[in-house]
Amino acid sequence: RARLDHGLCTTAEIYRQTGGFPQLPCLADLMFCGRLREAGRNAVLPERVRSSANRLHRYGLAGLCARQAWLELSYRLGASPEALWRRHSGWAC
Repeated sequence: RARLDHGLCTTAEIYRQTGGFPQLPCLADLMFCGRLREAGRNAVLPERVRSSANRLHRYGLAGLCARQAWLELSYRLGASPEALWRRHSGWAC
């Protein structure tokens, strides 16, 4: 999560071995990245990824980063992704 936009790339075999993306409304990418870390070494590729800027336009860079950091901290402190999504549906998930 060191870059503003990121994409995940893996082989089909590793995707299956790690269980793929969990069926969650929020933070599935964070959980999948944790599984990938356990599977082995990760690399950052030099290619750029372009994603939708809807949330960036709505909240601004600082607001979006703060919201995402709050979600991740809440999750790491024990909040379930489902509860976070219900509580904050639509603003950062």
